[in-house]
Amino acid sequence: PSNPQVLYLGVEYRGLFKSTDGGATWKPSGKGIVSYPRQDNPKLPCITEFGKIVADPRDPKHLLLSRVDSPGTLKDYFGENAGVYETRDGGRTWRQSYNNPAMNTYVRFGLALADSKTWYSGSYNAGPSYTGAVSTPPNKVGVVYKTADGGKTWKELPTGLVPFVGVQQLFVKPGDPKTVVAYTFARPLEQKVFSEGLGTIRTTDGGRTWAKLENDIPAGDKAPLDVDVAPKDFSHVFYISYGSGSGVGLYSSADGGRTFVRASFAADARAGIVIARYDPHDGAGNRLLGAGFEGEISSSSDNGRTWKQISALPGGPGGMIARVSVIRWDPKSAQTVYAGGVYQGTAPRVPFLFRSKDGGVTWANVLDPATLRP
Repeated sequence: PSNPQVLYLGVEYRGLFKSTDGGATWKPSGKGIVSYPRQDNPKLPCITEFGKIVADPRDPKHLLLSRVDSPGTLKDYFGENAGVYETRDGGRTWRQSYNNPAMNTYVRFGLALADSKTWYSGSYNAGPSYTGAVSTPPNKVGVVYKTADGGKTWKELPTGLVPFVGVQQLFVKPGDPKTVVAYTFARPLEQKVFSEGLGTIRTTDGGRTWAKLENDIPAGDKAPLDVDVAPKDFSHVFYISYGSGSGVGLYSSADGGRTFVRASFAADARAGIVIARYDPHDGAGNRLLGAGFEGEISSSSDNGRTWKQISALPGGPGGMIARVSVIRWDPKSAQTVYAGGVYQGTAPRVPFLFRSKDGGVTWANVLDPATLRP
């Protein structure tokens, strides 16, 4: 937050990297992250999916990282590597914060820092997914965990449970660490059928009690694929659903997620967005950038109600398309934004990171995968 030249990047299978020169060079930043030996070189770590990196605005050396692996606990294969990690020295060393062996360590994007010591993380109410596992979900009363002492102790919050419910996104209201909104879905393991789960749930008392926030999104679109909330206006919500077979649904809300308006595209745009993020520099909370199925970049200036395609990310090896998984703004420059992900269909997966200095109209590559040394 205080130095835009410092970047952190999680790359599936390769590890976590840090740049101190705006992406010109990258060095490993994964000491302490639990992993297994690679099959092709047992001396190197194999680290699967990264979920989310959260920086503490009060301390640039304090960051949280979520790891995505098989649902399970610290006693289960694959689950033992996951959970929430913390660094307090700018990524030089990391520690696995989850220390309760009974906790579900599956954390994807549902990770939020309310203050330096109060963190919330979401899980997935399912047992281990690997072949031969005993599929017993570890969750007892809910799918959100909380620590109020900087990760020394964690508590499972009573959100309620339904089979295979998971937290897709989780947000803490700025300036109010007791108000948290979690967007949930449900999906049986290895199936492609998504349902509402617990829906959108909210607490205003730090997680002691939760209430479902009803909305007017059609029944077939109530499973969220991606959600974002405007940093400067907690009432502005952009919601992307998995859809009911006819493609994703795109919805905009200006009242905290109670009522939604279906988004529309300009006539010359390709109507597809799989990830969208609010511009933190926009005090009104109206501007977003979104990425489509094939790397198309679109912009909205009215809280996601209407969209216009403004660019497209370059293709990858053999014409592979860019599948964006992260959009981040430079904290100092309102026109500088990053888009990262992997080229769809490549094996092994080829990562990319592009930077735009004109709000997403043109893009330049800032990552050479060949330079990522473990």
